[in-house]
Amino acid sequence: MVASIPQKNFVTSFKNGILHIFVLPHHPSSNGNAERFVQTTKDAVNRIISCDWNQRVTSFLLAQLTTPSAATGFSPAELLIKRTLKTVLSILQPDLVEDRKRRNEELLDKCLSKGQLSSFSPNDAVYIKNHSSSQTYIPGAVIETTGLLSYKSVIADCKSIRCHIDPNW
Repeated sequence: MVASIPQKNFVTSFKNGILHIFVLPHHPSSNGNAERFVQTTKDAVNRIISCDWNQRVTSFLLAQLTTPSAATGFSPAELLIKRTLKTVLSILQPDLVEDRKRRNEELLDKCLSKGQLSSFSPNDAVYIKNHSSSQTYIPGAVIETTGLLSYKSVIADCKSIRCHIDPNW
């Protein structure tokens, strides 16, 4: 016999300390890694249509598995099997990956020190792009930050909306 558990208790019992952050729909930077992977795969398939499939697909998958992610700094192979796979490039230039990681970290530090990444705090006054009427921007206030590039704000009619830091979205 299966005991019935109310939905609220069921969901909270399986959170396991994971913070769920919801992203804005149809925004490319919300799921950039997946978007980029799909685009890269489509380009590769278009290029290998008239060639030897086995050789090309194997080469493409090896390249995908050995390329480090900008977000984690590790390749999918490193995360999956806990070691780096050898490729022709890694044999010819062994310091290339470490050099790239170092340059990415320096660039991030530079952006953070110059304040190029905007951040908002609760009760900050903002202008929100209005997509539904002739008024281009509406004054509002930030309620909470929902992610690195998104936040929840309230506008004049007490309506709560989710926004992206980039005003074009």
